[in-house]
Amino acid sequence: MNSVIIGQRIKDARKSMNLTQKELGYLIYADGKYISRLENGGSLPSLKRLVLLSRVLNRTCDYFIWDIDVMEEDVTPREEIVIRDEQERKLLSREEALARQERQQRRSARQQIGKQGVFHRGLEQRREQRDIPS
Repeated sequence: MNSVIIGQRIKDARKSMNLTQKELGYLIYADGKYISRLENGGSLPSLKRLVLLSRVLNRTCDYFIWDIDVMEEDVTPREEIVIRDEQERKLLSREEALARQERQQRRSARQQIGKQGVFHRGLEQRREQRDIPS
């Protein structure tokens, strides 16, 4: 992470919100000097402060870290994410049910084969006991 680039993005986002360094500092529980150090690349924000900055400045954390200019409104709403998660869960549960059914069918097929094998072995044993030619 390049502290100068991150600082420039913080500065741009702060100015787009018409905030002073002191005001931004107050909103993220810091002072104006700290914001100045961030904007000049003198230090990097902690993860906690980065999250606060993203919320206050209406940006994602990716905006500051990566080369992605995304406004918070452009981010997929949480409701859509929850719906997608529920759909994926339903799909997974269907797949698990099909896999369970398939395992059960294989198990019963093995049992049938096993029973037939026992039957044939038993028949062979009875033939041997009676000396019946095969």
